[in-house]
Amino acid sequence: TVCGKSTSLEWAITATAPLSGTITYGNGDDLKGVPRLAVVSFVCDESVDHDFTFTTENPDGHYQFKLVSKHVCLVPTPTVPTTTGPSSPRSNSISLGSIMDICVVCFLMMYVSGGFAYMYVRRGTRGREALPNYAFWIGFPGLVKEGVMFILGKAKGLRGSKAGYESL
Repeated sequence: TVCGKSTSLEWAITATAPLSGTITYGNGDDLKGVPRLAVVSFVCDESVDHDFTFTTENPDGHYQFKLVSKHVCLVPTPTVPTTTGPSSPRSNSISLGSIMDICVVCFLMMYVSGGFAYMYVRRGTRGREALPNYAFWIGFPGLVKEGVMFILGKAKGLRGSKAGYESL
C-alpha cells in the first residue's frame, strides 16, 4: 500500500523559530476511490537525533506523521573564500588587466577621433583619407603577413638562405 508518492510532493514551512513545516505526499493508492495522502510534519529540536512517529490515520486515507530531529534544523552554510589567482583573495575591485584594457580602448578612441578631427579641420581631407595615418593602416595587413612569413621561414630553417623575402 502506497501512502503517497514523491512525484506529487509539496513543501510548506510553518514557523522559523524553531523551524517546523510539512511535507505532503499525494497520489497514493486509492482507498474507496480517493487517492491516499501522507503528511509529514517536521520540527527542529537540537537535542533530538531523530524521532519519527505515526500520529493519525483518517478514514479517507490521510496519514499524519511527525519527525522531530536536529537534522531538519537550518544550518548556516560556511562561506569559502574564492580566489582569482593561486593565492589572492577575490575582491570587488577591478583587475590590472581590466584597467589596461580600458586605457587601451580610451587611447584608441582619442587617437582615432583626435586624428580624424585634425585631418578634417587642418588638412581638409574627407572620407577614409581623414583617418589618421590612413596609408599605414591600409598597408598594415601586408606588413603583418610579411612578418609572419619571415618568422615561419626562420622556424622552418631558411635562416641562411635568401628565400625569406624573395618568396613573398
